[in-house]
Amino acid sequence: MGADSLYHIESWKDPEKILEMGVTALEEEIRDCGLFRNKAKNIIATCHKLCSDYNGEVPEQFEELLKLPGVGRKTANVVSSIAFNRPA
Repeated sequence: MGADSLYHIESWKDPEKILEMGVTALEEEIRDCGLFRNKAKNIIATCHKLCSDYNGEVPEQFEELLKLPGVGRKTANVVSSIAFNRPA
C-alpha cells in the first residue's frame, strides 16, 4: 500500500464509513495489496457484521474475533495484541 492509501485508512473511523465507500472504492484504495479484491470483500463483510452484531465495535474476545470474515488466528492475535494490549 502506498502512503496515500495508509492516510485514507487512518481516516476511516468506523465500519459505517467503510460501508459507505462500497466494495469498488475500497478495492481502489487497497489495490496495491495482494489479493485486494478478496480482502475488500472480507473487509466489507466484516464491517456489516461489526455493525449488526457488535454495535460497530471490534470485539475484544479472541473467539469473537475469529467469527469475523477473513479473520484467522494470526489476525485475531495481532488485533488482540495491538488494539487491546494483550500478549500475543
